[in-house]
Amino acid sequence: MNNNLLFLAYPYEDTVLTSLRFGSGYSMPGVYTGNANVTQISSSINATHFTLLFRCENCLTWDQNGQTGNATTSKGRLVLGWAQSTESPSNPSCPDNISLVQHDNQGIISATLDENAASASYEDWVKLANKTVPGDCSGDGGGGNEPTPVPVPDGATYDYIVVGGGAGGIPVADRLSEAGHSVLLIEKGPPSSGRWGGTMKPSWLDDTNLTRFDVPGLCNQIWVDSNGIACSDTDQMAGCVLGGGTAVNAGLWWRSSDMQASADRVFSRIPGTTTPSTDGKLYYQQGADILFNGLQSAGWSSVTLNDVPAQKTKTFGHAPFMFSGGERGGPMGTYLVSASERDNFARWSNTTVKRVVREGGRITGVEVEATLNGGYAGTVNDQLSIVKNSTDGETMIAESEWIELPVGENLVDHVNVSAKRTGEVAIMLIRCLQTDVVVTHPDVVFYDFKAAYKTPIESDATSYLNINHTVDAMTISQYLGRGSTSRGRMTITAGLDTVVSTLPFLRDESDVNAVIQGIQNLKMALNGTGFTWNYPSRNTSIAEFVKTVSAEFWKHVLRTCKIGTDDGRTGGSAVVDLNTKVYGTDNLFVVDASIFPGMITTNPSAYIVTVAEHAAEKILAL
Repeated sequence: MNNNLLFLAYPYEDTVLTSLRFGSGYSMPGVYTGNANVTQISSSINATHFTLLFRCENCLTWDQNGQTGNATTSKGRLVLGWAQSTESPSNPSCPDNISLVQHDNQGIISATLDENAASASYEDWVKLANKTVPGDCSGDGGGGNEPTPVPVPDGATYDYIVVGGGAGGIPVADRLSEAGHSVLLIEKGPPSSGRWGGTMKPSWLDDTNLTRFDVPGLCNQIWVDSNGIACSDTDQMAGCVLGGGTAVNAGLWWRSSDMQASADRVFSRIPGTTTPSTDGKLYYQQGADILFNGLQSAGWSSVTLNDVPAQKTKTFGHAPFMFSGGERGGPMGTYLVSASERDNFARWSNTTVKRVVREGGRITGVEVEATLNGGYAGTVNDQLSIVKNSTDGETMIAESEWIELPVGENLVDHVNVSAKRTGEVAIMLIRCLQTDVVVTHPDVVFYDFKAAYKTPIESDATSYLNINHTVDAMTISQYLGRGSTSRGRMTITAGLDTVVSTLPFLRDESDVNAVIQGIQNLKMALNGTGFTWNYPSRNTSIAEFVKTVSAEFWKHVLRTCKIGTDDGRTGGSAVVDLNTKVYGTDNLFVVDASIFPGMITTNPSAYIVTVAEHAAEKILAL
């Protein structure tokens, strides 16, 4: 529900309070400041539920600091999302000062707008909607305190300052420190893995050094509880913890067929595995077995995917993961370990870099702020106009020194979505571009990861240091990746948050046709396997299904600081050169997923680490 107006209602004492909020990221939504108003007609509360009859004026269109949108009614239907939490808001007396936790249930409401939609008595109802219920906002609201920072040490200087401890930052920091340079790695979020001081975990891990990030089977918890983990300054799901995306994702670890020397170095340290359990067994393979048998019968080839990364035509195999010894591995378990053993390496958590300090094209330091207690504050030795007019504008570098580059342009992402299940039924929610298909088969078994977080199956919890489900639905995801030509854009708001302002999905007819053909090929290959095709429905053609989908969130955003030889200052599309150095600077480098020149086939984690290996080599050679 990001970049949407949210209407919130909850019971408090003898009344129902409301608040209009705007969801700008996977964090607590802020108070809506646009032109909308809620008035009540009536409300009631009892021991089990509450009811509210209200008018929400100007609530189907919104404008929050320039982020605009609307709930479309022109197609004869009105689709609204809903979410419900079983936990009460904190500071409930004042609606503007409440704090919420992530919801427990969600879904959509779809209404037909025909000649019967508007009530003939509408004006009479409007006259009744005359009650404003503001709550009690006389206190201080119990708001949170600002973090207590640690001053930057006097005379702190480093050869290299690496901003962001994720798939790109950790390997680069390791390689630069390995070469003898003094390196500071700054991470905005807190530690994640128990190895590095992380503490977030369910109670059944209390007597271990493991956290929710270390246990592979708990990765989906990010979609249930992302508080203090997801970045709050972007409308994308991004991990603001040590490890970044490699701390919160599913750990898929695909090898690239490019940059062989760099890929060899990465996979010598993080080889990946298709059997991530400590006993070497694969579990809950009923669905995979049916798929594999069907594809093999249709002439597809079974391969070990990372052994033949260039073979992408009609091949299938088990997914590789970066896990090791039953725990999440990846950059935090390898590159960060070796870097931390060196005296010339330092790491700061809970610290965000507000800006780089520069003189002309040369970067001389960074200015940092604390995001949580213990973080550092101080200075370590054409969206620019939006930032200039923001609350940060007074301290921004002079306009005559701006370097204008196409940052945020050329955005790409996979066309992909996930299904949500409620009880025994598989339900597709409008969360993203819906080109996945949902099938059912009596042999498919579903593992309830939500229940596993707090109350795992007894034998599972014991064997790692059985609740049986009969849900027989599974989602088959198609990633439209390499070769896609649709592009979007990411921009910055006056509040200094980033948003995807132009969607990158299926803007080109060739991409639309590729997705249609891919689903048709899949259905043809799996004909005769016994699958029941639930979504799209039988009376909907694949072409109609693909051409009428909607999009609301993104997964693998790439290319917003594209690498290339066509300098963006002179009309080109590139932000960084082939050494990953930002055009117009002497010593500012970008090494992450944003520099990718195009879309890739698979999940990007291993690709980013490979790019980091290659970039470190380039940077050291300058």
